[in-house]
Amino acid sequence: MHISLSEDKEKWNEFVLKNSSDEFLQSWEWGDFQKSYGRKVWRFAIKEGEKTVAQAMTMCMKLPARKSYVYVPRGPIWLKGTSVEQADMLWSVFTQNWRLIGLESNAFFASFEPGYRIAANDDVHRNGVRKFIKSKGWKKTKQIQPEFEGVIDIAQSKEKLLEHMHQKTRYNIRLSEKKNLTIEQKNNKEGLQIFWDMLQETASRDKISMYPYSYYRKIHTILYESSKRGSNKIPVARIWIVKSEKGEPLSSALMVTFGKTAYYLYGASSNKKRNQMSNYFMQWKMMMWCKEKGFENYDMGGIAPPNITKKHPWESITRFKKGFGAETMQYPGTFTYPYHTFWYNLYTTVKWIKRYIR
Repeated sequence: MHISLSEDKEKWNEFVLKNSSDEFLQSWEWGDFQKSYGRKVWRFAIKEGEKTVAQAMTMCMKLPARKSYVYVPRGPIWLKGTSVEQADMLWSVFTQNWRLIGLESNAFFASFEPGYRIAANDDVHRNGVRKFIKSKGWKKTKQIQPEFEGVIDIAQSKEKLLEHMHQKTRYNIRLSEKKNLTIEQKNNKEGLQIFWDMLQETASRDKISMYPYSYYRKIHTILYESSKRGSNKIPVARIWIVKSEKGEPLSSALMVTFGKTAYYLYGASSNKKRNQMSNYFMQWKMMMWCKEKGFENYDMGGIAPPNITKKHPWESITRFKKGFGAETMQYPGTFTYPYHTFWYNLYTTVKWIKRYIR
C-alpha cells in the first residue's frame, strides 16, 4: 500500500463516481476551481499495487496571520466494500499526510467531511461511521458543507414525481405553466450577468449573504468548459434563466451536473411578478431536462435538520424543497482535529464571538 499524488484526471473522476454519491466537491475540476483562488491542492491516491483503493482531494484554506487549515470536502472516498481493518490502515496513511502538509502550510487544525450520504433515518450506518472517526480522536464540529440535503429520485416517472409532491407545489407548477413563461440555458457572459443581478436582488430582499461576483464567474468558467468534452464524468456548470411572456428575467439558477446527479447549487429570483411562481416553473423544468438527459438524482442542496423544535434559518427554503418531494439525506458531519491547541481554541473563540455579537 502506497500513497502518491494523482496526475490522471479521467481515472480520478472515475473513482469518485464509482465509489461515492457523485461528490463533485471531490472532482478533479473542483480542485482546479480551488487553485484559482490561490489555494494549495493535493490529490492523494492510495494504491495496492496498481489498484486505487482510496482518494482524498485535500486543500489548505487560508486564515489571517499567515495561518491555514487542512480541509477535505466530502472525502476521503474509499473503494466500495472496504473492510474496517482496511479503513483503519487507509486512515493512518491519510492522516499522516494531512499532518505533513499542515506543517508545510502553517495549518493548526484539519477538518474533513466524509462523502458518505445516506437516508436521514439510517442511524445504524451513520453512527458506525461516526464511531470509527471519533475513535481516532477527531471531534464532530459545526458543519462547513450542509449535513442534511434534499434529494429527489428523478429516475421515477413524471406521474410519480408529481404524486410525491405537496399539493400546493403541484398547484403552483400548474399555475406557472399557464403564464407563458419560458426557460433557457444561457451559458455566456450575458447569462452570468443576469444571474448575478438577480442574486443581488435576492440577497437584499431575503437578507442573506453571498459570495463576490468572481466566485460564481470562476465556477461557471472552469466547470462550463468541461461541457465541451461532452461527458457526465466531468462536472459541468449551467446557468438557467426563466423569463416572463414579455422577456423579463424572473428566476435564475446555477446548476452543476456530475455523474448521474444534478445539483441545484444557487438560485435567485426577481421582485417582479412573484405571483407567476417562476421558481416553481424553473425547478420543474430543470428536473424534466435532467430526467430526459438520463440523470437519476436531483440534489436540491442544504435543508434544515428534521424534527427540530426551534425556528431554523433554512425553514422556508426547506419547506420549498420538501414540497417537491425531496427525501432528507444526511452526511455524517464535519470532523476536526487540532494540531495546535492554543491557536485552535483562539480561532473557535473568535468565531463564537463574531456569531453572537452581530
